[in-house]
Amino acid sequence: MDTVVKGVFDAENIGVGDIQVLEGDWIFIPNKFVDPAEDFENYTRYENINMSWNRYGDNLPVYGYGTYAVKIKHLSENGVYAIKTATVSSACIAYLEGKEIYRSGVVGTSRQSETFDWDAPFITLPTMGKEEVTLVFHVSNFSDNKTGFLKPVEFGFYSTLLNAKNASVLTLTILAGILLLAAAFFISLYIFYPKEKHSLYFGLLAANFCLRICCYDEFLLATIIPGMSGEVLFKIGYITLSLGLIFAAFFIHNLFSKIKSRYWVLMLSPGVLYVIINIFAPMRVSAMLLQPAQIYVLVFAIYNILVVLRAALKKDTSAILFLTGFSIFLILSARDILISNRVIQGFFLSHIGVLVLLIPMAIVVLHNFRDSSNRVIRITKQIEATNEALAKFVPNEFMNFFKKKACRY
Repeated sequence: MDTVVKGVFDAENIGVGDIQVLEGDWIFIPNKFVDPAEDFENYTRYENINMSWNRYGDNLPVYGYGTYAVKIKHLSENGVYAIKTATVSSACIAYLEGKEIYRSGVVGTSRQSETFDWDAPFITLPTMGKEEVTLVFHVSNFSDNKTGFLKPVEFGFYSTLLNAKNASVLTLTILAGILLLAAAFFISLYIFYPKEKHSLYFGLLAANFCLRICCYDEFLLATIIPGMSGEVLFKIGYITLSLGLIFAAFFIHNLFSKIKSRYWVLMLSPGVLYVIINIFAPMRVSAMLLQPAQIYVLVFAIYNILVVLRAALKKDTSAILFLTGFSIFLILSARDILISNRVIQGFFLSHIGVLVLLIPMAIVVLHNFRDSSNRVIRITKQIEATNEALAKFVPNEFMNFFKKKACRY
C-alpha cells in the first residue's frame, strides 16, 4: 500500500516501534536541481522513488539527475524522527526545510562534475517541533546501471530506526565473522594437507562471501577501512560476483566433475574476464556488463547443479547433501538478481542462502578429509603388517648387522 499520496506523507499514526516505507507518489522533477527552499506545490509530476527513473513513462535515460520531494505532515512536536535507506546511485544530497542534512558523494549535471559514492544513510530529521516539513533529495547518476534509491526509504522515530539499523549491522557482522572463521579454518587445513584442494576452494569461497557481505547493505567494509572511496567499494563488490562462481565451480569440479581441462578453462574464461574488467575498466563499463554477467553466472550455476545432480543420481552422499544447499542458495541468489534489476522489490536474502550453503559444503569437505585420513591409516597399517611379515623371513638381527657394517665405510 502506498503511503505517499501526491507528494504528501501523513505521519499522524506513526507510533514508537513503527517503521513506514515512504512508497508512492513523490514529487519528481527530472534534469533539474530545484532549490530545496522552493514551494513544491507548484510541481505536479509524481513518480515512485523506489523505481529507476528510466522506467518512468517518458523513458528517461539511465544517466541523468533530478529532484525528489515529499511533504511530511502531522508530526509530533516532541518527536525525534529519522529516515533510513541504502545505496543511492550515484550521489545525493538530502534537505529538510531547505537546509542540507546529509550528503553522499557529489551530485552533478555530468559525469565530470559528479563524485560517485556508496553509503547506507541513516539521517536524523531536525524537525524543530514543526508539524509539517518538506524533505528534498537531489540525486544524480552517471556511473551505475541503476538510478536513484536502490532500497526503500524508511521513516520512523529515531530510536526505532536506530535499533533496526544496529540489528542489521549486528546480523551482518556475525554472518561475516562466521564466514571469515570458516575461510581461515579450511584454508589452514589445505596448507597442512595440500592434497585436499577442495578445502582450499571452499575456504576461498567462504572468504569471498564474507567480502561480498561487507560490500553491500550496511557497507561494513567502509566502516572497517575508514576513508575507503565509493569507487573501490563498487569494484570489490562487483568482483565478488564472478569470484564466487569461480571458486564454487572449482570446488564442484574437484569433487564431482570429470570434464577435460581445456573445456573447463573455456567455461570459466567469461568470469575471469569480468573480474579483469571490474579491476581495470571504468565503473560504467562494469555496470553496463553486469546483467550479461549475471546471466552467465546463472547459466553456469545451473550447469554445476546438473554436474552435482548426475553424481547424486549415482548415490553419492556428498553430492546429495551439497545439491540441497546449493539449490536453495541459487534460488535466493536469483531472487536478489531480480531485486537488483528492479524486477521485484524486497530485501536481499542471498547472505542467508550462504549459511544454508555453508553447512553442507563444510560437511562434504570434512567427510572427504575423514575419508582421506582413513585411507592413510589403512595404508599405514598395511605397511606395518607387511614389515611384520617380512621380519619373519629376514630377522632384525640380520638387518642390524648390515647397518653396523655400512657404518664402517
